[in-house]
Amino acid sequence: MISLKQSAISGSWRTTNEAVKSDVESAVEEIYKRGNSLVVGGALGVDQIATEKMLALNTDGSQLLIILPTSLDIFEGHFQMRAKQAVISNKQADQLISLLQSVKSLNAGSLIEMDYQSCEQGSYYARNSEIVRQADELYAFRVNQSKGTSDTIDKAYKKNIPVFVRDYCI
Repeated sequence: MISLKQSAISGSWRTTNEAVKSDVESAVEEIYKRGNSLVVGGALGVDQIATEKMLALNTDGSQLLIILPTSLDIFEGHFQMRAKQAVISNKQADQLISLLQSVKSLNAGSLIEMDYQSCEQGSYYARNSEIVRQADELYAFRVNQSKGTSDTIDKAYKKNIPVFVRDYCI
């Protein structure tokens, strides 16, 4: 098989389980072994699992690209607000913010900050477009027919790149 350069992972941020985690980690191991870079969106759930796994394998972050829809500061504020609203826990917000700050400190080139001023469906879908633009293939871990993951899948099919979809009902 010909090695590709950029492998994107997309998936649910709301709900995951051990099966999703195991499948995402296996996909990241394959991406790493082929020498590909991992492209993700920096969210909770699947993105966070993939990022943590890639950093465990590629400790300098050279095979990692995280695309945020906003600056890191705006993104952090959004997750802190979502924790205050009890949509996510304070622990989830703190862990994700710490992970993203660590990636930026480790390898600033591993974090792309888009110029949207808020985190909303439009900016997230624009981020999905940028993920697909960067990708040579997509691994999608879609939980409960996630609309955001479906958006990324549709964009990848339109780009005519290989798409590997795992669907879960949790």
